[in-house]
Amino acid sequence: MAERWQRVPVELRAGAVGVLVTAIAWWWPQLVGGGDPLAQTLLNGEYAFSAVLLILGIRFFLGPISYAANTPGGLFAPILVLGAGLGRVVRRGQAT
Repeated sequence: MAERWQRVPVELRAGAVGVLVTAIAWWWPQLVGGGDPLAQTLLNGEYAFSAVLLILGIRFFLGPISYAANTPGGLFAPILVLGAGLGRVVRRGQAT
């Protein structure tokens, strides 16, 4: 799939990622952007476990897609959000 994605013109890839991120931001604005407030919220345990899993899935998917489309989005801050979410998941697993 990644090979087919690379054959799409960069402008179209960037536009598709933009539409996807805009749709996500419309319903859940905390999921997009650098993620510093989101990481802090995850570390504080303010989301239910199912929401943490959803956040992890969405952020894990958006990072590589944005990077493959050559759209700006950074790598370091999004990885911190994934680390915070994964830490929450592991911590919950240890508590049970």
